Amino acid sequence: MTASEFAAALLTVSALAFCGWICLFKTSMLVGWGRGTYARSRVTRAYPFSSKVQKSWYPTCLRCMGIFAWMLDAALTGMFILTAVRR
Repeated sequence: MTASEFAAALLTVSALAFCGWICLFKTSMLVGWGRGTYARSRVTRAYPFSSKVQKSWYPTCLRCMGIFAWMLDAALTGMFILTAVRR
């Protein structure tokens, strides 16, 4: 793995880990931000599926996305490690 490939892989894994952490542990902040944006902007309300931030299941959806991001992160990390070990 070259240095640029390693940097891209590290950036990808770090970004997924951070997004998963935000979705899992800062759910109320994300929900508040989404609902505030929805209430303030007519343009945002015009997008399809934009009303999902108003639903009661939206925090659960964010947490599930965070878990999915961490699972994808773990799979990518495993692939990168196996690729490095095989060389």
